Amino acid sequence: MNTENYREKFQNAIQTTQDWGLQQGLAFTELQNLGIDRSAIYAITEKMLPKLLQAGFVDSKSLAGNCIQINSWLAQHLADHGVKSVITMGSMYLEHGFVYMALTHDALKAELDAPSPDEGLKVHAWLTLEDGTIVDWVGPAWYDQFIGSNYPVRECMDVLMHGHFGDSPYRYLPYLVGDEFLRRVGAVRRVPSVPPVQQIQYNINQALHQLIVKP
Repeated sequence: MNTENYREKFQNAIQTTQDWGLQQGLAFTELQNLGIDRSAIYAITEKMLPKLLQAGFVDSKSLAGNCIQINSWLAQHLADHGVKSVITMGSMYLEHGFVYMALTHDALKAELDAPSPDEGLKVHAWLTLEDGTIVDWVGPAWYDQFIGSNYPVRECMDVLMHGHFGDSPYRYLPYLVGDEFLRRVGAVRRVPSVPPVQQIQYNINQALHQLIVKP
């Protein structure tokens, strides 16, 4: 999936979100050609480190599986520094054809129609900036665990400019955009908070069993 494919698929995810009536609160609905600077994003997110560490998110292991919690907080942090982003839900396609959090629109619609918050929501969530850049502090941490590695929290975040994957070992496939879906299924509260690390939303061992090989 190249840069344009991500941008196109993101716009398709926006359309699905609107078709399902979940567009409330979206910071934007169209990607723009903006001069967002990668180093500036890292400088802004660096300021989140003390709070992450205080909450117990110290490395890949503690981050893995907490994508909704961490990336929702990150979205608010970026907004506080003038950077628009939207939480984006979908799957990560890994090397060798594996898929992390394989999804279908039917499965998402079924969750929306009959939420089961106690079972844990089986989606991956990351941020898309207004120019199509992907920012994710949890997917890379999950991948670290998948390959048997563990890194300090400051080394876990990825910024993929304009949705360009380059030599990244994973690709992102968006399905829905914004936090209205997460609110309706009970995955997030309306008042942002970052409590101490609790049981991760989707246990790493369970996730490994859910990996599928693309045909």
